[in-house]
Amino acid sequence: MFTQTQYQNEEIRLTEQSFCQLAESIGVVFWMTDVSKNQMIYVSPGYEKIWGRSCSSLYSSAGDWCEAIHVEDRNRVIEAALAQNLDLEAALHRIEQARAQAKVAGSALYPSIDASTGASHLPGSE
Repeated sequence: MFTQTQYQNEEIRLTEQSFCQLAESIGVVFWMTDVSKNQMIYVSPGYEKIWGRSCSSLYSSAGDWCEAIHVEDRNRVIEAALAQNLDLEAALHRIEQARAQAKVAGSALYPSIDASTGASHLPGSE
């Protein structure tokens, strides 16, 4: 017979399993950083396919994605990200991939607000 704790742990495990299946099967990038954007908390597997860069490189250096942005777009996109500009169109950018193909991507931020402390995480999608 399951105890209450065992039941809760099983529910958490099933929720995590469902999230992983979703994250691995959809063709978009979504992520979460700390509010200062210095630490990547999570990035979906789609990052590797769309950006042509490893998720581990982003965990090592949260700013690694900047290097993949087309040089003509880089300053504008970085400024928008630092200003936490939530305008999807303002963050459109071209991604330079190793195989010299460019893709157009758009980004959106969805701040996670804690009523007592303010924003605690910045999840986003592409």
